[in-house]
Amino acid sequence: MKSLVRFCFLMAALAAAPSVFAQFGGRAGDAVVYLMSNRSSVTYETVAQTTTNSATTLGQFRTVNPATLSDVPFPGFTTDFTTMKVLNSEANNGFRLVTQYEKIVGPPRTFSATYKSFIIEGLVQDTKNLGEFTAGAGVSLRAGKEFGNDLALETARVLFWSPVPQFPTVGTVFQGLPQPGIDDAIVPALTAWDNMRKLYPTGRWQDGIDLKTLDKDTTTNSTMALLRLRPGRRSPLFRISATTHLYVLEGTVTMIVPGAGQFTLPANHYAYVPAGVVLSLSNIKAYDGPVPSP
Repeated sequence: MKSLVRFCFLMAALAAAPSVFAQFGGRAGDAVVYLMSNRSSVTYETVAQTTTNSATTLGQFRTVNPATLSDVPFPGFTTDFTTMKVLNSEANNGFRLVTQYEKIVGPPRTFSATYKSFIIEGLVQDTKNLGEFTAGAGVSLRAGKEFGNDLALETARVLFWSPVPQFPTVGTVFQGLPQPGIDDAIVPALTAWDNMRKLYPTGRWQDGIDLKTLDKDTTTNSTMALLRLRPGRRSPLFRISATTHLYVLEGTVTMIVPGAGQFTLPANHYAYVPAGVVLSLSNIKAYDGPVPSP
C-alpha cells in the first residue's frame, strides 16, 4: 500500500514537473544552492564570527565557473550523445556536469557502481523505467541495475556524483538485471523545507534560510540537499561536517570564506568545500517585500 501511495504522489509530481521543478522550489528572488556531500550524516553547525580557516583546513577549496572548463568525452559514449565537464576527480568523490544532447537516443547501460544524478536543465525521457524527468529531479543510479534507452527531449545538463575513481563505470549491453524503480527517484516536490533556525535553535540562523534533504545514503556514504536563501538573507558563519560540492541553481550567492576571501557565485557556478571549512552564504538580492508596521 505504501508503495502504491508513493507511486501516486510521484506520478502527480512528475505530471506537474514544468511548474514544480522550474525554480527548484524557490520563489522569485530566492537563491537556491545544491549541496552534495560525501557523508551520510551531515551537520551545519555555526561558529563564532571571529573564526577563520587555516591553510590546512582550506586545502583544495576553490570556486569554478564551469563555462570556462572544456567539454571532454563521456567514456564509452559518442560525443554527439553526451559530453561532460570534470568539476572534481578525487578517487572516492567525483563530481561532473554532464550534457546530454537532444534527440539522440542513449544506449542501454549497466551501472557497476552507484551514482547520484540531479537534472539542472532540460527534459529526459526514459521509457523503460520512470518516464520523464525535468530540472529539479534526480535518480540514484544504483550498482547492478540497468538504465536506458533514454532520450533528451530538450538538451539536458545533469550533475553526477560518484564514490569511485572510475567514472563512469558502465557497460552498454543489457544483461537482464533489475532496472531503477520508484524508490530510486529523487523528487524534491515530495520533500518539505526545514527552517534552519528550527533545526539549529542556538545557531543564530535567520528565518528565510531553509534546508531540504533529498537523499541520505549509508551505502554510498552521501547526502544530497538543497539550501534556500530568501532575498537579503545571510547565514552566520558555519561549518559543514563533510566535504561538499556546492552548485548554485538559481539566484546569486555571496560566499565569505575566512582566510580565502569573498566570492560571488551566480547561477551555474560551483564551489568545492572541504570538510570543516568555515563559510557564510548570503543572497545578494535585496528584500523588497512588505515591511511590518512599527
